[in-house]
Amino acid sequence: MSATNLRDDAKPDRRPRKIAVTPRYSVIGGGIVGVCTALALMEKGFSTRLFEARSPGAGASSGNAGIIAIASIAPTGVPGLARRVPRMLLDPLSPLAIDWRHFPQLAPWLISLLRNSSPERVAQITEARHALLSRSIAAYDDILNATGTSDLRRSQPKLTAFESDDGFRTFAAGQSGRLSRGIRVDLISGDEGREIEPALGANVKHVARFPDVHFFSDPAAVVRGLVDHFVRLGGVVVNDEILGFEGPQSKPTSLIGKQSNYLCDQVVIAAGPWSGALAKRLGVKLPIEAERGYHLMLGGAKGFKHAVNFHERYVGLTPMTNGLRITGMAEFAGLHAKPKMRRLDAVLKNIRQAVPGIGGSELLRWSGDRPSLPDSLPAIGRTVRAANVLFACGHDHLGMTMAPITGKLVAQLAAGERPDLNLTPYSPDRFK
Repeated sequence: MSATNLRDDAKPDRRPRKIAVTPRYSVIGGGIVGVCTALALMEKGFSTRLFEARSPGAGASSGNAGIIAIASIAPTGVPGLARRVPRMLLDPLSPLAIDWRHFPQLAPWLISLLRNSSPERVAQITEARHALLSRSIAAYDDILNATGTSDLRRSQPKLTAFESDDGFRTFAAGQSGRLSRGIRVDLISGDEGREIEPALGANVKHVARFPDVHFFSDPAAVVRGLVDHFVRLGGVVVNDEILGFEGPQSKPTSLIGKQSNYLCDQVVIAAGPWSGALAKRLGVKLPIEAERGYHLMLGGAKGFKHAVNFHERYVGLTPMTNGLRITGMAEFAGLHAKPKMRRLDAVLKNIRQAVPGIGGSELLRWSGDRPSLPDSLPAIGRTVRAANVLFACGHDHLGMTMAPITGKLVAQLAAGERPDLNLTPYSPDRFK
């Protein structure tokens, strides 16, 4: 069975592009996960080609908060979520927004999210997330040293600020679970927090200090550095949008691009929120939802040295090379809906309340789509549907954190090695 285009109006040149040698691996998607995967394959000795419709890292990989979030072990779906969501949707300062025109398409994803929110499933998902996150720093050490981008990582601890005693008590209740997994976190007073980060306001009563959670001062520059190293090793970057496949569904032989067709041997789907549509062409059900994120940049704002998350407000800030990046919005509107930059008005209001006198002027407003699966776990590994296809996608808010370990695992599979982890929880075939 031959697959067809993803879009009815696309008419690519269907003649496979003639090249002297077809690269062993074709990686679809030039975000941080795709780039790290392509680089890991090259380092295993595989000739590799990377496809990206725009420039590598142009989407959420450059617009994220820049956090290496190894402590983010809890999934999106947790017990009590169904009670909290309606209140959040009615709150004008809430970080959650749903475009109700998209709700009929979103509903099955939400139902699956709630099914994965039972205490038993949350415990399983937490362990699976921790298994990846606990290996992220070591994987980054290897890749940053090899690519000469170590100077972009800032080793200052991340801080979580609490403006209420209730919020702090709720967070502190999970302290034993974090410590038992080796996640270091110091619970300190607001005054102690201000000694570490003087820019915190007097409204902050408590602070959680994560000494091992670091951040990047320029996520886009990180991706560029990795791509440059990939090319130096002999990798090829192709600027084209892959729309589908040709050949048997069980083993596609060429990729249908918007500009041309490309013969292929082995394929890795790392196309972020577009991965679900590509998976569908192979008979794989992968319910990826585009979770739109927004950020704004402030120039000349109060001088923060640490990345800070304000717990009760669901907003965070990260000091970056070109200003202070403010994040804190999740919008479900569908992949092709136009962004609503006014959503950032609430984020800006929240940060100005959280940090009185923060100052600064807006430099830009940005939006991009993150690939979220309803069980908060990525899809990593082979599918039984197509013998020559692997998946590396669905990392929601943690693509920047999980990218190097994901690439390493995929490369181990490609080389016929036993992967460092049991990949069953991340199987692309787990959704029926």
